[in-house]
Amino acid sequence: MPLKTIITGLVALAIVTASPLARAADATAMVYWAEWCSACKILDPVLEEAVNTYDKAEMNIVRLDYTNMTYESLLVEAEKAEALGIADKVALNDVKTGYAVIVVDGELKGRVSAGMSVDLMQQVFDAALQID
Repeated sequence: MPLKTIITGLVALAIVTASPLARAADATAMVYWAEWCSACKILDPVLEEAVNTYDKAEMNIVRLDYTNMTYESLLVEAEKAEALGIADKVALNDVKTGYAVIVVDGELKGRVSAGMSVDLMQQVFDAALQID
């Protein structure tokens, strides 16, 4: 197992402090993002447009930034994941970027990725939020 994956997992699981991050929304699109990721550049504007059709209390975006991969930056991203209640799922990610998972009450409820349309993303969001 790569060292970065081990560090990400250990740091994510070691964080025990709670944070109000993303608690204000019913659902969060948690984006696995990096500056060097070409899929992220395709995903970002479409995801923003899709999320912006919802009220801020229903849906928001949190980016886990894996650009630098330093211990300090991994710690910050692990704290975000812990605040969402899904640190254990981040450790399983193996630091892949270019997609977002939809988190509702600490559970993964959907996934969107580059290449999806705004309409298709909204269908995933509606299912996660249980909107008919």
